[in-house]
Amino acid sequence: MNSKDQLMQARELGGAAFHAGKPYSPVKDQDFMAFLQSCGRRSVGAAPAGEAPMLTLLLAWMARWAEEARLLAARTPAESVSLGGVQDQGTFPSATSMLLPSVFHVAVSENSNGGGRQRMPSEA
Repeated sequence: MNSKDQLMQARELGGAAFHAGKPYSPVKDQDFMAFLQSCGRRSVGAAPAGEAPMLTLLLAWMARWAEEARLLAARTPAESVSLGGVQDQGTFPSATSMLLPSVFHVAVSENSNGGGRQRMPSEA
């Protein structure tokens, strides 16, 4: 298989992984890992003549997964319904948020009484 075919295959597998709900991690995609094994054992940074390096294949998979996520995030509700999909932003995270690292937010309020407790109206 030449490098162009390998890159196309890696991209197809990345798109399929996104639509199958697989995480943004090529090593967790069994189909992609089987494809890499079919390419043969290689040293880091080395590839047989005419074939794509391993890192390039990993990046192709990741690029297609991310493209599919952006396309899904850009759809309007009407487009989603017309394509036979259901869009429920209240239940599932958006595709764009799946590309970002997890962040936990903690709300902190400062009170005039200097403590960590809000004053009740009867205490004023």
